[in-house]
Amino acid sequence: MLKKPGSRLGQDLYRRALFLGSMILHPRRVGAVWPTGRRAVADLLDMEDLSRADVVVEFGTGIGVYTEEILRRLGPDGVFLAFEVDERLAHAVAARLPDPRLTVINDSAENVERYLSGRKADAVVSSLPFTTLPASLKEEILVAARDALRPGGSMLVLQYSKNILPDLERLFGGIRRRFSPLNVPPPSSSPARRPKAPQEEGHDAQKLGRRPVLLPPPLALGALLLVLGRRRLGWAGLVASLGVLAFFRDPERRLVPEPGVAYAAADGFVKSVEPVEEEALPEGRGLSISTFLSLHNVHVNRSPIAGTVSRFEEIEGGYAPALFESSEGNRRNRLVVEGGDGTSAVVIPKAGSIARRISSWVGVGDEVEAGGRIGLIHFGSRTDVILPEGWEPLVSPGERVLAGLTPIARRATPPAGGTGR
Repeated sequence: MLKKPGSRLGQDLYRRALFLGSMILHPRRVGAVWPTGRRAVADLLDMEDLSRADVVVEFGTGIGVYTEEILRRLGPDGVFLAFEVDERLAHAVAARLPDPRLTVINDSAENVERYLSGRKADAVVSSLPFTTLPASLKEEILVAARDALRPGGSMLVLQYSKNILPDLERLFGGIRRRFSPLNVPPPSSSPARRPKAPQEEGHDAQKLGRRPVLLPPPLALGALLLVLGRRRLGWAGLVASLGVLAFFRDPERRLVPEPGVAYAAADGFVKSVEPVEEEALPEGRGLSISTFLSLHNVHVNRSPIAGTVSRFEEIEGGYAPALFESSEGNRRNRLVVEGGDGTSAVVIPKAGSIARRISSWVGVGDEVEAGGRIGLIHFGSRTDVILPEGWEPLVSPGERVLAGLTPIARRATPPAGGTGR
């Protein structure tokens, strides 16, 4: 056991030795060999005015680099909960920063709700290494952070990898990024806000978030080429802009759902209707209805039934053409929606040879309506809906369907009493 020295330099080296020891013992949980530099910490915290916050939560206190700076910015009446799973680090920070506003908690971040006592946080600050955490733990922590925030509250994340960005977009909506070039290696900071209402303001932000990125380049280039007299190329750029805009269209669809009916999750034509094995359903198998989306279809996916999202997974894979059998192993998302009547549905949007990105607009715990928006497949591919045994198909291969409008199956027998595993 290291003995704590008396000098300021010695104490700093002691804390860093504790951090390094924690990294050696738990490399996936710590994810770095040295604490983040103060300049990078300031870059992250500058993205939110913590002086006005009533409650701030920190995930991964470490040796207190963030903790100290948050205390400096927090108002005199603020409440600050700092989570650290390493007992030695937690005790060291609590002893070094004896502040009545600060409570250092030796527990895992996914348990944050236990300590908020019904309050909601204005900001969650995290330096946890999400890319090295197990996928299930990462999802639990991100969902816990979102649920701990008040509507409009911010999650401030500092990471050395951009792999966490799709998860932040899925759970929180639009995000911004800031790099800290003076830190070695240079991390990026990303603030994400909790939507004020699921599938309303948050949905709009996510739905429209890609449009400003994709539309202006061909639009600006086309206009510039027209000004320069390159009419043929200029008009091509403007047509490309219109094509992108058409791809992101999202028409309003009003559905009055009929009890015991599941609706199409995607626009397109039905590729297959067949029994499949599915471990998320009560009997371990069900009815799969697969829809192929062409480039000209609306690409917003919708929930086939009303219920609560009980499970979400991102599964790595290839990018084979969606019409081929090899597309079964493509990159995909997997959502399980549990209905209040005891039934459930699995929705699987899949990437394809052109569709390389899938955006999800819901996460675990979100309630969805039958026909409610749940995500977007960028530039084509397919979406599978898997329903439990006891459902009868209302469509056949080759038929055209519209997401959130076309009935695709009817429940012939009541649910068997399970809601999925």
